[in-house]
Amino acid sequence: MSHINLLFLLDSQWKIRRPRPANKDGNWEGQNGGDFFEFISDPSLRQIYRMVFERVKSEQREICLPLRCDTPNLRREAYVRIRPVNVEGGDYLEVENGTLSETPRPSVPLLDPHTARDETFLSICSWCKRVKVNDTEWVEVEDAIHRLKLFGRPTLPRLTHGMCPTCYHDLMASVTARAPRP
Repeated sequence: MSHINLLFLLDSQWKIRRPRPANKDGNWEGQNGGDFFEFISDPSLRQIYRMVFERVKSEQREICLPLRCDTPNLRREAYVRIRPVNVEGGDYLEVENGTLSETPRPSVPLLDPHTARDETFLSICSWCKRVKVNDTEWVEVEDAIHRLKLFGRPTLPRLTHGMCPTCYHDLMASVTARAPRP
């Protein structure tokens, strides 16, 4: 299974251009001309995306990064592919997000946006969906729920997105890797 969920262009000012659904189920809520970075709340994640975009532009080569895009009932392996394109004489970055596989699982209320939340925060990795359980450890969401004793609470913490050290290291290695010379 592999399909594109989202496909759009970014101009030189990081404005979204020609957002379009990639298939009949695809959907993009942004406005044509909206700033891409308005949709990224974590400062370190914005910095990573800027680095990736600059690398794609400067080297004129595509970068494809793995990520997870889980729902309460599905573990989804996905990707984001950024490549340089020329459309009607203008240079853009094409951003494609797709699903590689989906694995059903019992519902995880922590990932359900409709679940009641309290004022506490819990960090979840934007790339692998592991949850930070202490200063040095990130674990799968199911393990975090058990270890942090989240079952039985009347409300759950709010999720804040960041990046675990493993994903940060892997992503930086991908971004800083030089393109092979022809």
